[in-house]
Amino acid sequence: MWRVFRTAEGFQKIAAVRQERMPERRSIVVAGSSVLRGSLQSLIDALVPNAWQSFAGVPSIPGEGTTVKCWGWLEYQVDNLHLGFLDWRLPSYGRSDKVSAAARIRKTMLEEKPDIFVIELGWNFKDHMRQLDSELALFWGPLFKAVLPSFHGKVVLCLGPVSPFNARICEAECGISRARARSARSSLAKLLASWPSDVRNASRGKIVMLDPAFMALPMFFDGETDMVRKTSSQHWHRYDRKQSPGRKVFGVVAETLGQIFLSELLRVTELRSGAPGKEVTHTRACAQCPVRSCCPWRPIPLHLEHTLRNVRDLTNFTSWSNLTMESCGQMEVNMAVGDVVCEVQASIGTHAPLHSSA
Repeated sequence: MWRVFRTAEGFQKIAAVRQERMPERRSIVVAGSSVLRGSLQSLIDALVPNAWQSFAGVPSIPGEGTTVKCWGWLEYQVDNLHLGFLDWRLPSYGRSDKVSAAARIRKTMLEEKPDIFVIELGWNFKDHMRQLDSELALFWGPLFKAVLPSFHGKVVLCLGPVSPFNARICEAECGISRARARSARSSLAKLLASWPSDVRNASRGKIVMLDPAFMALPMFFDGETDMVRKTSSQHWHRYDRKQSPGRKVFGVVAETLGQIFLSELLRVTELRSGAPGKEVTHTRACAQCPVRSCCPWRPIPLHLEHTLRNVRDLTNFTSWSNLTMESCGQMEVNMAVGDVVCEVQASIGTHAPLHSSA
């Protein structure tokens, strides 16, 4: 059972993260394709002051990356709340890249230390379900067996939220079915049962499986592209690129998944509610987003120069539009947490024109 906090309740708890009584950093990192990128960006859009500046006016050119269509590493930190995205496409990596891909995930877990680490599984929903057993046992098993016992966060393994435009709906083995969720949970249970009891006990409660396909099914009309096009997008998010303030990332499925990740962070950290008030919000961001990454897709480099952990002297920005594809910067904004709550609540349920995000 996944709990999604009500908007006001969630922002009350976020206020606690940003107050002195909770000084430690809390982090959500999402490793996934462009499909899950929209869910992390929906949180950036809602929680980062002046986030609209990051999206407004950024063009979408097929085959070219941007700070919005980031094919590398993108992160924002609002006081002690950290949101990071890592481009991750396991099915597209060649055999020789699998070792460096595993090293990239391991380094993220050990160095970034996310409280919630969401990983998009590489299992192709068009393949037989038993192939998920192989992916978990051969790729993820050795990695998690070594890292999870000492890891202090939670790993959320996420199956892709596929659309009926791209997958068949059925009761048995196909892209959108209740059987897919049962099979995925069974595969994870078999993996954990194969570990020694001490490793299994030390990893208890640190890894879960999430299948959003059935949740997404009723909202298949709310994707990136409208339903009258001959070719539909697999993306559940879309952007409003107008150069004006306001929410810029839209899509019920993308936002709901983002709120699930945020709610899980709030649940596992057991934060107390804080009273919103006037304060200076200190926000930092880094991007290392290549112009070209496909094709073929390659894992992002093991060493990243532009990260908040590596860059000490951050450039002072006057707008998030100053964040380039290889840069870091910071902004301070005088604002009340309560103002953010009102702004986000007012934005829920609004709609934006359909735009391609690629």
